[in-house]
Amino acid sequence: MAHFIVLSEAQAVLGVWSTPHGVAASRWAMELGLTYPGCRVQVEQAPDFDALKARLPELCFRAHAPEPVDPLVRKRAPSSPGWTAAAAS
Repeated sequence: MAHFIVLSEAQAVLGVWSTPHGVAASRWAMELGLTYPGCRVQVEQAPDFDALKARLPELCFRAHAPEPVDPLVRKRAPSSPGWTAAAAS
């Protein structure tokens, strides 16, 4: 089961990340929370992205798709919503 990290403000989703590792999800959520103190960060376990969206109907995911979090790559949390792993490379 995947761990999804959702960064949101009010009901708008700013970013979604996924990882199979719970520790990586917790670490990424902590960094996002410190980087965006006014935003809500949630870590949810779900079998897939559609199940996550069904579990959080109050959030507007729009065209967001989860970005993978690689637990072996030590990168800081994104400096702006909409950040992608490809942009950091």
